[in-house]
Amino acid sequence: MGVRSDLQTKARQEAPGFTSIFANVLVDDSAILGTETKTEDGDALSTTVPVSILDHDGDEAVTLADGSTVGQLKIVVSSTNNTVTLTPVTTAGAYSTIATTNIGEAYICMWTADGWLVISRSSGATANASSVAGLPVLA
Repeated sequence: MGVRSDLQTKARQEAPGFTSIFANVLVDDSAILGTETKTEDGDALSTTVPVSILDHDGDEAVTLADGSTVGQLKIVVSSTNNTVTLTPVTTAGAYSTIATTNIGEAYICMWTADGWLVISRSSGATANASSVAGLPVLA
């Protein structure tokens, strides 16, 4: 049995009832998160797959249902130069949508008792040390 199999077996023994998590997270010398790729207007992002890759062929929209556990993370990465706007069902904050417009833009949300909280935004844009360029837009 390999190291990965040993770690997964041990994790399942120590956290029974959480077997669905192990389909999405593999531990070796790093964490490997499960991914899904969304390409259609109106697609719903999975709340059980940690990483969603947006690869739309036009300016389109996606949705995100409420999470199930406080602390749950959702990572969204843009793989398109089209505008893709996410509308979460419940947000923690004044925003109601998040839009990416360039390849390499990404954001991370955490499910809280109040809704999806944006905890990180990043871009693939070049920028000097004192500026921020090309972040996903919260509106």
